[in-house]
Amino acid sequence: MKNKIFFVIIMMLSLVLILSLSGCATVKPEEIVGKYHAQNQEDAEGVWLEIKGDNTWVDSTGASGTYKIVQEEIIFESGDEVKFSGTFVDGVLTLLKDGEIFGVWEKEIVSNPGTALKFEQVYAYAQEAGYTGTLEQLIEAFKGDSAYQLAVLQGYKGSEKDWLESLKGVAGKDGKTPTIGINGNWWIGDLDMGISATGKDGNGILKIEKDENNMSAESSDSDCYIIYFTNGTTTEFYIKKGQQGQKGNGIESVEKTGSEGLIDIYTITFTDGTTTTFTVTNGKSAYDLAVENGYRGTVEEWLASLVGEAGATGKSAYELAVENGYEGSEEQWLNSLVGS
Repeated sequence: MKNKIFFVIIMMLSLVLILSLSGCATVKPEEIVGKYHAQNQEDAEGVWLEIKGDNTWVDSTGASGTYKIVQEEIIFESGDEVKFSGTFVDGVLTLLKDGEIFGVWEKEIVSNPGTALKFEQVYAYAQEAGYTGTLEQLIEAFKGDSAYQLAVLQGYKGSEKDWLESLKGVAGKDGKTPTIGINGNWWIGDLDMGISATGKDGNGILKIEKDENNMSAESSDSDCYIIYFTNGTTTEFYIKKGQQGQKGNGIESVEKTGSEGLIDIYTITFTDGTTTTFTVTNGKSAYDLAVENGYRGTVEEWLASLVGEAGATGKSAYELAVENGYEGSEEQWLNSLVGS
């Protein structure tokens, strides 16, 4: 711990010596850029002033304008009017209007977006030790070496560009493209994924019939209808009969009225103008199953991958006869096929 304190003191004293030799009489633009908060003022909470790098300023009241630096004085303007002026010393901005001080503002030092770094105590200790630089200069003095600089200290001899290139890994091998095996499953290389490449058939409506033989309790005052699906399953629904002497309510139409993904929506319209709906869930397509198992192409690309290469043109019967010893012409061979 004592060694660290000694190192910091030596570091600060060295910086003080350098700055005392270099000296600076004019405020630098990069020194004043930042956000400031009112210091030791009543009702100062939420009050701020921001000086930007494009020579503009804005404050918490919504006022804004431009600024310019004239030697050690900062002139704040809004339109053609000088709003106020200020001086900047050691991270503190003193604002003046008509020659009188109307605000003292402390600069916020930001190390990470949204997180203010309070460094004033360290800066105060440094000043007590004789440091005469700015708060920003003190913070710069504590910054560490970059990763490349540390590599050089450890013996690296190349340029920074070469060092960055050395951090890149070797490119990986190309992945295997899924294929469909002779058993109809998806394969990756020699591995059978056990997943069929052919999707299950969707489930649709085959027909709707009134069940004349239904003797259930519900059928006493209602008509029973059966919906037959293409997968062999059925479901039934009841339509309440009209009062005696009134016309009963029948089905006028059944039509598909919408879809949501794999779910089809059907609407039954009755003769009295009322409607009801039911849904049918379809199976996933072979392409959907391929995507779930890693395929990344479009539907068109997937369909094209299912088409095999064209086979070679087969030989004619005459060519096969010649290969097996026949020595006559094609006409003679054809005549030999005709029975006597």
